[in-house]
Amino acid sequence: MCVGPEDKCCARSAGLQRPFPNTRRCSPPIATRRALCFIGQCKLFTGAIEETIPLLERAMRLSPHEPRIGIWCQQVGRAHLLQSRCEEAIAWFEKARNDSPAHPIIRAELASAYALNAEIERAAVELAEARRLSADDRFSSLARLRAFTYRGVVPKIRALYEATFFVGLRLAGMPEELTGKGD
Repeated sequence: MCVGPEDKCCARSAGLQRPFPNTRRCSPPIATRRALCFIGQCKLFTGAIEETIPLLERAMRLSPHEPRIGIWCQQVGRAHLLQSRCEEAIAWFEKARNDSPAHPIIRAELASAYALNAEIERAAVELAEARRLSADDRFSSLARLRAFTYRGVVPKIRALYEATFFVGLRLAGMPEELTGKGD
């Protein structure tokens, strides 16, 4: 396992001497790339969306073969989706899906972007795949998914999720709430 400065900080706040036993230090470039990704995600969830994409793109330029590149692409797609730039979001979510095909939230975000781009059939296929891949029932209704989506997200970003992500999922066929015992 490789640890960088962000892991040491987390370990110190948890009262640990070392981040994890039997670990080696990351080289500064690896730590820098991962830090850029974490900072980009923090910027997104705290409302500074316009600062998110450049940080993630820089991380990807520094590490084009990063094992987590699909997640980074997903985050860029999410930033575009929340800004209602559906075609850009689709391009990034498709890259993320191709890199991480078994990741259900990528499929759901792609479904939302497709639906907002009036590609309802493609949206329905991706939503069905998100449901199939999910280990739980979070994609069964918008109400259920909201319970998982808003942890640590500021009100500005919640409003953008409602105006884009959830509208797209509704268009893709996700019900607002479960309607009966069999649902």
